[in-house]
Amino acid sequence: MNAAELLKVVTAYWSAQAVLTGTRLGLFDVLTDHSRDLRTLARITRCDARALDQLLHALVALGLVKKRGDRFRLTAQAAPLLSSKSSRNLLPLLQIHHDRFADWAKLSRVVRRGKPLPAVGLFVKPVARTRRFIDAMEAMARHGAHGLVEAANLSGRRHLLDVGGGSGAYSIALCRAYPSLKATILDLPGTLTFTRKYVREAGMLDRISFLAGDYHSLEFRKEYDAILVSHILHSIGPKACQALLTRLSRALRRDGVLLVREFFLDRSRTRSTWPALFSLNMLLWTAEGRTYSWYEVETWLRRAGLRRFRRASVPLHEGEGLLTATR
Repeated sequence: MNAAELLKVVTAYWSAQAVLTGTRLGLFDVLTDHSRDLRTLARITRCDARALDQLLHALVALGLVKKRGDRFRLTAQAAPLLSSKSSRNLLPLLQIHHDRFADWAKLSRVVRRGKPLPAVGLFVKPVARTRRFIDAMEAMARHGAHGLVEAANLSGRRHLLDVGGGSGAYSIALCRAYPSLKATILDLPGTLTFTRKYVREAGMLDRISFLAGDYHSLEFRKEYDAILVSHILHSIGPKACQALLTRLSRALRRDGVLLVREFFLDRSRTRSTWPALFSLNMLLWTAEGRTYSWYEVETWLRRAGLRRFRRASVPLHEGEGLLTATR
């Protein structure tokens, strides 16, 4: 890495804050349907014109906004992702990143002490923070569901357990792809309050049921021929991963499949970049969580009595994949 490359890495947060600030100011919705001049934009967003001018030109340079003459408008490529009017927008996810931006400045303290930042009380009750988090995960899942459906072969499967299913986006997508499939979404009570809303809006209440509980302690019945564990393992430590996968394996019927969707590292745990950096995110917020390698997860599944491993890439993020194993 040369000096220019290093500086690009170190200043990457400049780009992030430019985009997150545009989100916070509601700027992208204003720029969705019409091109507007600086004075109009400053009035609508209640921003200082000189400062907003500099932000707009930075967003043009980043390729999110286009400028023609003295007027600005969101690009056609960015509009579906940044406009609240789009069903594919990622605004809830960007809001979460905005909320957590300042906490990343505390990474040195966490690395020095080895203790995460104070817990924010998500999931147990249907509080506003839980809603924002679930909305963010829903936004991300909408973009990742197609890749999961393509990679997961659930032909002939009848009952899916979606562990920590969050908004239910993956269960909804899989049930739509497989008409004979029914799903049970397991999550904490505070989360399921919002899950039901998403499932109801999808018209899937007749095929998707809900199971309130903690997957660390819940006694699973042996009634599933498919179990999905999506983005769960990175929030817990290795021993907890092994214990969870072993218990889930026992809940599978004969020849049932267990699907693990995660940000996977290679065996050296140095590639790919996104999973390696995401591990630091988990360092900030969990006592033992981190990202794991394909090899580590396969080892746990093998110890749990599973076999016939299959790896597939399902990238919304770099390094994201699906590992399937059979009972």
